[in-house]
Amino acid sequence: MNNILIVDKLSKTYRSAFFRIKHRGIDNISFTINEGEIFGLLGPNGAGKTTILKIIVGILRADVGKLLLNNISVNNIEYKKLIGFLPENPYFHNYLTAYEFLSISGSLWGLRGIKLKDRISEVVKLTGLSRFDIEKMKIKYYSKGMIQRLGIAHAILNNPPLIIFDEPLSGLDPIGRKEVRDIILELKKDGKTVIFSSHILQDVEMICDRVGIIAKGELIRVGVLEEMLANPKGYYEVKIELQDVHNVSELTKYGKIMDIEGNKVFLLTESERQKDELIRMMFTNIKGRIIKLLPLQRNLEDEFMSLFRTCNNDEK
Repeated sequence: MNNILIVDKLSKTYRSAFFRIKHRGIDNISFTINEGEIFGLLGPNGAGKTTILKIIVGILRADVGKLLLNNISVNNIEYKKLIGFLPENPYFHNYLTAYEFLSISGSLWGLRGIKLKDRISEVVKLTGLSRFDIEKMKIKYYSKGMIQRLGIAHAILNNPPLIIFDEPLSGLDPIGRKEVRDIILELKKDGKTVIFSSHILQDVEMICDRVGIIAKGELIRVGVLEEMLANPKGYYEVKIELQDVHNVSELTKYGKIMDIEGNKVFLLTESERQKDELIRMMFTNIKGRIIKLLPLQRNLEDEFMSLFRTCNNDEK
């Protein structure tokens, strides 16, 4: 798979307004983005996600490091033409209509006449703005969800290969988040590469191919989502029904007892050997039966919290 974006050893330090005290924004950030994938930047507020995205877009300049998009340097004017960007809190002129705003934006990209009109129709249909009267309704009357749709339409108007969204799902209700997720997936179907930042773990888990986890300005993990959430070998959730609850103590040899409800015991094995010995023992020594035996399912929250705790412990 081809790399569309190469981020190499980016660092950025900010200085406070008074006393010029240095504050680290990001430190030694490196990763690559594959063509046609959805890549999620995940981290708590203040972790450095927005700083990374603004450097990639070209709004901020890194102190050190290198950026290449389709082998074009960030310092080349052609670089900007390959990116569409939606900031976290987009602001549009209240007294324009969406059609007027997109027309002005399209003309800045060199679109004119029928080409401009057709492209506006395409992005309006893709983002769901076609359900509204975009030629008459002023932007000041738009809801948060409609503003996000307009921002996405604006970001993809020039048909860029790389699209960057900063917290596109923040502040939306569940229906709005679902609709924006669907738009992002549709962009992927059209062959676009999408990078977006979020602190909403569920949304990242639903649509991303790969994720990068950021904490305190450092990239602490990058990986394919399926591999990051793979079941740790030997970890199984086991539900056992015992005829005699006094036999519970015997089960501690074969895993960690997570819960007991009457004569039902919930056990977590931590190795294949424990799991195999538990099954053998249930058939020979203890009166009871295994009701359920399933591989432990991890989610992105488990991985995120584990890495974040490790990062905090390392600092101590």
